[in-house]
Amino acid sequence: MKAKGFTLVEMVITILIMSIIMGLSGNTFKRVLFGVKEESKSMESNQDKLLGLELIRLDLEHLGFGIARNTTGKPVEWTDASRQLTLRSTLNNTNQDTLGWHMINCTSNIVTLSSQEVASGGTGLSTDIVLLDQDKNFVSNTTYGDTCPDTKPYLAYPYDNTVTNGCGAALGGAAGEQYCNRVVYELTATTLATCAPGTKTLTRKVGAAASGDPILNCVADIIVRFDLDTNGDDTIDSNDTAVPPGTTSAIIDQVKNVDVFILQQIGQKDLEFTFTGDLTLGLPAAVTFNTAGITDFNKYRWKVIKLSGKPMSWD
Repeated sequence: MKAKGFTLVEMVITILIMSIIMGLSGNTFKRVLFGVKEESKSMESNQDKLLGLELIRLDLEHLGFGIARNTTGKPVEWTDASRQLTLRSTLNNTNQDTLGWHMINCTSNIVTLSSQEVASGGTGLSTDIVLLDQDKNFVSNTTYGDTCPDTKPYLAYPYDNTVTNGCGAALGGAAGEQYCNRVVYELTATTLATCAPGTKTLTRKVGAAASGDPILNCVADIIVRFDLDTNGDDTIDSNDTAVPPGTTSAIIDQVKNVDVFILQQIGQKDLEFTFTGDLTLGLPAAVTFNTAGITDFNKYRWKVIKLSGKPMSWD
């Protein structure tokens, strides 16, 4: 029996069908691949965001850590007009050599670690330390092995002397002040095309650095609020967007909690969308985000992020 082959018409139809199937499959594959890439970018963005928010929270909780009560460089400052938050501490959360503190035994008249050691940083712990007395007043910036001021016990906080002294005269303190890190959060210009025109990048700067590290992108505004105990009864009796006036001791005694509110863009511009969300989360009635400079603000989705930090006790 003679085998019958395909006719030219049948081959053309078969090729056409296969082309259509391959075309449809190719488009589907492209959509799947694009979706995977977008999801990957979204996950990376969310991870970076979580890390940035955790760093802010840690900085809030450590503000004033190791700061002497007689230091003129205030442990926290907030400039509402420029939206700049300044935090001072002997500790820098991005430098493990500044982590920890020690109880120093000076009975031998030499600064050495004693059996009263309470905590310490990593293996690369700096030999540069700030000495505070038992009343949390500044004694000296010194190093392990130096002569003790006297035979009393002291608190010692390690620091990195390669960073500008954030408590010194150059950064708002007085000459001869104790050493500390100054961490500044502020809004700087953004270069991301996906951010709404007029939004900023929240940046973290350490010391006297001319530029800092970006923490969050597409930020419309930030507001800082302080929970205060103004009468010394260990209860919050005031919520204010201003730091208590006066000395470092007054700030240490009164600031019990710091809330940071961040208004951040979520997603890209949507001409068919109109934003009607609530932007008053936890804010005093007279305090509002400044969104006047955001082009087409209502055509973007926005989220209020609230971070709270209870400063470590100085008592």
